[in-house]
Amino acid sequence: MNAFRGDSALSDIELEEKFSKRSLNQGITSRLLPLIAPVWQPIAAVIGIELVQVLAIFTRPLLLGLVIDRGLRQAAIDARLILWACVGLAATWGLRFVLGGLSQYCAGTAAIRFSTTCAPASSPMSSALASAISTAPRQAASSLALIAMSTRWSRC
Repeated sequence: MNAFRGDSALSDIELEEKFSKRSLNQGITSRLLPLIAPVWQPIAAVIGIELVQVLAIFTRPLLLGLVIDRGLRQAAIDARLILWACVGLAATWGLRFVLGGLSQYCAGTAAIRFSTTCAPASSPMSSALASAISTAPRQAASSLALIAMSTRWSRC
């Protein structure tokens, strides 16, 4: 079997596909979904928590804008509005850290549950999937929220 394509060497994936005589990218999602089925609830919880956390983070500039636009007028300073905005900022700051800790806990729980129930502990794939389960939902939720917010603000 020739390991070359014209004048250049085949990549590892191309070699594997050549030896197995089929595309390796076919049905990856359909093969991975049964593996994460036992841990879908903590993964969904992490995604939900991360979305709420991103919304809390995006609330801060809105509160600051409210203070700048309405609280600090030339005619009079609205101390009550500024106080409520400060309370809101403190609440979103605290919420960010509480939700961050809860998200880490849920993601870690999902990874531990996956590695103990779904895959043999000695398998390198089990540790790689457990690591992906603990990090991917948080990154995906944050990315989705950023995309949603940027498309919303680009229309303004």
